[in-house]
Amino acid sequence: MTNKGCPKRSIAGFSLIELLIVIAIVGALAAIAAPSWLAFLNNRRATAMSDQILQGIRQTQSDAIRSRQPQILGFNPTAIPPTITVRGITQQLGVGEISPTAINLQAVDNAGTAVSQIQFDASGTVAADLNLPIAIRVTTPATGGSRRCVVLQTILGATQTLSRGDDATLCP
Repeated sequence: MTNKGCPKRSIAGFSLIELLIVIAIVGALAAIAAPSWLAFLNNRRATAMSDQILQGIRQTQSDAIRSRQPQILGFNPTAIPPTITVRGITQQLGVGEISPTAINLQAVDNAGTAVSQIQFDASGTVAADLNLPIAIRVTTPATGGSRRCVVLQTILGATQTLSRGDDATLCP
């Protein structure tokens, strides 16, 4: 006969020591993986912003050809976050992706002079007064992070996307 008044003591489960060891292992793995994960996120963010700039260049050139009127793509690297202006509409880079102060935008020509706008004439070619190639660099985080460059190489609007180390002369 069994005694229904005294419940049987269970030995199933984990001890406090076992739980602490598992938590320590998970914490160590997270500490190892965190820098790689942050680098991956910064690479993705920089790529997304360079794609946004590349799309702006293509859209501005296409608008110039379609409307048969000069069109301007503007850059404002001093805005927080940096912006580009396409069709007269200002777009922030990296909206919702990263802290606005963690983005660096630079647009420079072949001589190293800062460029604030690129003008396409009515036929879609780059204005003759620009010193090509023009490198538009996006870095996130702003100091020493992942870098992507969109390089406008010819007056016909040929572009190339580069990352840090691809071509040190165009994307230093």
